[in-house]
Amino acid sequence: MKFIVLLAVVAACFAFDKESMLKHNKISKEPIPSTCDECQSLVHRFSDAARDPQKLAELKMLLNVLCHETSYVDECRLFVAKLDVIVKKLEPYLKDAHAVCKSFHMCSNSRLEAFHRIGLLYAKRQLSKDLVCDECQFAARELKTIVEDKEKQKEIRDFLSENVCKHIPRYQGMCDMLVEQFLPEMFQELDQMLKDPKTACADVGFCPRTGPPRKLVGFVGFLSRL
Repeated sequence: MKFIVLLAVVAACFAFDKESMLKHNKISKEPIPSTCDECQSLVHRFSDAARDPQKLAELKMLLNVLCHETSYVDECRLFVAKLDVIVKKLEPYLKDAHAVCKSFHMCSNSRLEAFHRIGLLYAKRQLSKDLVCDECQFAARELKTIVEDKEKQKEIRDFLSENVCKHIPRYQGMCDMLVEQFLPEMFQELDQMLKDPKTACADVGFCPRTGPPRKLVGFVGFLSRL
């Protein structure tokens, strides 16, 4: 599941990239799930998690802690308190997983070619593990350049505001505030995680582990447990 989570986060970031990371895929195609399939699987898992009181409570607890780091503590707490209502309002949109993934440019998107290649490498178990590890580290370094790009961060923030917050007009202001406050936190977590590409790839099973597994915390940690 960590592979799916990382792929989805990476793919969401690359949906805003203006240039294709890789123009030619030199590895023959194999019948493995596409990025679109992986995205739809993640949407279904998120939808299931949203109906899981324990996972929803975990997310609310995490957000409540982060509310103290914002300049809108009371408004943030109010938004978190209404989170189950907001999630319920989003359920009709989540039912059509393909439409959700298409809106995030994760279906029929040539810009995700590099990550499709990693999927192929992951599926080809007979290939050298070192090759898979090297490919993952290449992708991690590319992702880090996007995570550090302030302009890309703004584009992603605007995209979430337009495609998520506008669907819940009653809570749009609080939703926008939450995106404004917590998205930088997630970028910071990703940036920290990607400082050592080999360790990051070991966390998702692409590289051999040289030490005890890291415990992922914050938003990244929550996503990895979905």
